[in-house]
Amino acid sequence: MRRFPYIPTLIVLLAIGLVVMSVVFEYNRTQREEQERERANIINEQIFLVRELILTSRDDAGEISRADSMISASRENPDREEIVRIVFVHSEEDAEQYVDDPTTITAWPTPVTLYGLENLNELIEGRALNRGETSPRLVTIDDIVYDSDFVLEMINYTGFAHLHRSWARRYHRIEIELRRLRAWGEGGEYNGEIIFDIFEQLDISEDDEWQLLRASSDVDMFITITSLMLEQGLSKEDALTQVVD
Repeated sequence: MRRFPYIPTLIVLLAIGLVVMSVVFEYNRTQREEQERERANIINEQIFLVRELILTSRDDAGEISRADSMISASRENPDREEIVRIVFVHSEEDAEQYVDDPTTITAWPTPVTLYGLENLNELIEGRALNRGETSPRLVTIDDIVYDSDFVLEMINYTGFAHLHRSWARRYHRIEIELRRLRAWGEGGEYNGEIIFDIFEQLDISEDDEWQLLRASSDVDMFITITSLMLEQGLSKEDALTQVVD
């Protein structure tokens, strides 16, 4: 008579248990990896949208900054929690509810975003006209906040990112000067909108835009110089000479 007849059964059950545990562990690992890939894809798409439409946020020091730059900084700084979620909002006031979450960044539109949407919607209307469509759905600020997937779809559909690199380069080049003129501080959205509206009226080269900003010590000086150009028809050089000298 065998002394421990149940041992083979226990071994079999143990083996089965180990196999089941291994399968469950592998399944959970795969699920976690899939969730992480999905999360990474979502935030990368959001970063793309932030970058293409120039959305902004406020950094830890309280300074207005581009949201995509803040995300990059969080990834490069081992001493802070990585930002894993972007929430699109209409304004900085709407972002207040997220200030206590260090893993979430809020992003809201700038005046330049509005120009980006104008360009994007022109492309949408052009595509629609070629297809015989009369009333295409255009992109709004609300879409950025509530339906960012649609905005991304339109950016990809129209080729906006490729066709408007020059527009993006224009903005990035003068961004530093806008900050120097405190165009993005408290009430900065208004100042920034004024500056870009003036550029649209002047219809000058990117180099001239940058030189006008460089020559100005503040927003009021910039407006004085450009008013001479618009109202009296002075050249950039003559207006600068009259104001700066």
